[in-house]
Amino acid sequence: MTEKVEKKEEFPKRAEIRTMQKDIVRLQEEEVLTERERIARLRTGEEVLRGEKKTEELKTEEGERKKAEEEAEMRKEIIRKTKEEERGKREEAEKMKGEEILEERRTEREKAWQIEEEEREKLLERLRVREVSEKEKEFPEKAEEVLIPRPVLKKPSLFEKIFIRLIISLILLGAIGLLFAFWYWYLEIRKAPSVPPPPVEEVIPEKPEVIPEEKPEVIIPPPLISVEATETLEISTKEEIPEMINQILTKELKEGSFNQILIKNVSENKLISLSEIFEAFQIKTPENFSQKLGENYTLFIFSQKAGKRVGLIVEIKEKDGLSDLLKSWEPSMEKDFENLFTLLGKEEPALSPHFKDGNYEEVSFRFQTFTRQDLGICYGIFNDYFLFASSWESLTKTIDKLTK
Repeated sequence: MTEKVEKKEEFPKRAEIRTMQKDIVRLQEEEVLTERERIARLRTGEEVLRGEKKTEELKTEEGERKKAEEEAEMRKEIIRKTKEEERGKREEAEKMKGEEILEERRTEREKAWQIEEEEREKLLERLRVREVSEKEKEFPEKAEEVLIPRPVLKKPSLFEKIFIRLIISLILLGAIGLLFAFWYWYLEIRKAPSVPPPPVEEVIPEKPEVIPEEKPEVIIPPPLISVEATETLEISTKEEIPEMINQILTKELKEGSFNQILIKNVSENKLISLSEIFEAFQIKTPENFSQKLGENYTLFIFSQKAGKRVGLIVEIKEKDGLSDLLKSWEPSMEKDFENLFTLLGKEEPALSPHFKDGNYEEVSFRFQTFTRQDLGICYGIFNDYFLFASSWESLTKTIDKLTK
């Protein structure tokens, strides 16, 4: 019995041992799994860190690449601007050099013209002296006639002939009357001394009424653009023109209005020419400039907010070479028009030393700014007209009138 009992007790112990071994194995397997999971988590974390680090490195590299590209673009832009500035300076220097060359050539031409004129006068003087000498040798008594030209005798008109004959007739009648009175006194009255002789009345011939000669009517051409008013200035000499125009500039004129200026020389009974206006303001024009323009012109004053401005429209007679002639005039225009722009308020040198290109309503023109109050020289060629204005606004308004 005892053996059986012991055997019975031995079996449970074996089962217990086997169960513990299984638990140990199970625990070991769980530990292995846990370790594997831990290792997997560690690996995943490291990979994430490595990925984030790599991503950060890529972002840094991308930022550095973009920064390098921006710096390269900035360097290119700086180089481009530097080249443009150098090119602009070269062009400005070439332009200034060209203007200096034109000014030197103009000065040389003026000197050459002056020398040629002096030589011509000297030659004429020598020829005159030689002619006088030859005249003295041939006709000594007529030498003075060469030095003192005889006045040209004007043929008397029919009215003058009748008037002279009437005067002579009256003088003869008066002389006959005096002679008759003298003989009557001598033969009749002188014998009776007690009676005083009657006074002899002096016959004074009556002066015929002088009928003033009728002057031909001055033909006034219509303005080349529509104007709101016309001012007629009457002068005796062209030197009066600047002061007369200055008086109009002081008048109150409607803003935006065009006022035509007609200048009439009453002593010569004619309208002043464009060349005489230039002479009155001492404006020096290039050679052959007047020959390229016609006689029909319109001088006007335009009233704008900034003040009153003077403008000019002239019909062109010869267009070939006119643009080049005007551009060659640009370096001296400010000085040549000084007296005119002084009336308009110019006191300082021009803001811009050079002329620039302008365009309005597909009409090209050139301009130079004197002041910020829209004062300067603006000129252009439109169809068959030469346009000149002393402000941007007055020129564009003129173009509006011509195009409409």
